[in-house]
Amino acid sequence: LVDLVTDREPASSIALPDIPIARAGRAAYVANVSSPGGQPGSRKIVVVADASTVQTVAAVSTLSGTAGAWAQVRGWSRDGSQLLVAAGRSTPPADEICSNLFLVASDGTQVLELTDDGPGQVVVAATFVGVAGAGDIAYLQSDYFDPHYGVTLKIVNLAGDLIWQGPSCELDGAGILLTDSLLVASPDGSQVAMLCPDGVQVVDLQSRNVVS
Repeated sequence: LVDLVTDREPASSIALPDIPIARAGRAAYVANVSSPGGQPGSRKIVVVADASTVQTVAAVSTLSGTAGAWAQVRGWSRDGSQLLVAAGRSTPPADEICSNLFLVASDGTQVLELTDDGPGQVVVAATFVGVAGAGDIAYLQSDYFDPHYGVTLKIVNLAGDLIWQGPSCELDGAGILLTDSLLVASPDGSQVAMLCPDGVQVVDLQSRNVVS
C-alpha cells in the first residue's frame, strides 16, 4: 500500500519541511517536493541535513502514486546510521489507508520495509529499543476501522520479523491523541511505556511483562 524508495532530489526543489528530528549535528525530516511537471508539494521525501549539506534519502509512493501519501521521521538509531520512518496513505479510498514502518539508511543507500500489515493498519508511534539502542523496534499499531481506537504494542527486529505482540488498550472516549507520546523508550532501551486510559503501562522487553 505504501513504499519508500531510495531517491534523490535537487535541494532547490525542497520546501515546507516537517518538524526535524536532530542527532549529533544532523537533522532528519519529511519535506514536500515539486515533481517534474507536477504541482509544488506533490511528493513527500525524507531529508537528512547538516550545516553544509542537504540530502534526500528516500521518497514516498502509494498504489495511487503520490496522492494522499504522508510520512514522518520517528527517530535515529544511536549510531546515527539509520532512521525510523513511518509512511502511509492518509486519504480515501478506505481500503488504501494504512501506514508502515521503514528503516532508512541515513546516507540514502538502503530502505527496508519493517511492517506490511495491510489495509486499515496504522502505525501511531514507534521507537528504537534494545540495550544497544537499535536492536529492535517497538511500535503501537491501530486499526483505522476500529471504532474504539484500540492500539497494540508490537516488537519487530531489524529484519522486520515480528518477535512479540504485547498488551493492547482502547482509547475510545479517553481524550488521548494518537501521537508519538503514546510510546516512549527508557534511556537504555530495555523498557517502553505506553499511555492507556487507565494509566501508563511499563513493559520490560526482556521478560516481556508489564511491570507497572
